[in-house]
Amino acid sequence: MNVKEMVEKWLTDNGYDGLYNNDFDADDPCGCGLDDLICCDFPSVECCVPAYKREVDGEIYYFPTKLKEDDKDVRQN
Repeated sequence: MNVKEMVEKWLTDNGYDGLYNNDFDADDPCGCGLDDLICCDFPSVECCVPAYKREVDGEIYYFPTKLKEDDKDVRQN
């Protein structure tokens, strides 16, 4: 089992849907789902945090916390 597989297993076992990161650019955070985990070109994913998936207006976004339906501020797909 490699590190990516370990991260995916931990996220799944703990009820998360992917990863979220806004440390590189707070105005344009990134997120990835379990189906495409760690897909970015950043030199490191050490700043990523567990995330929850949410559909907003037909698009999939990832958030570091669970949000209520009327929360539509910090979105990232």
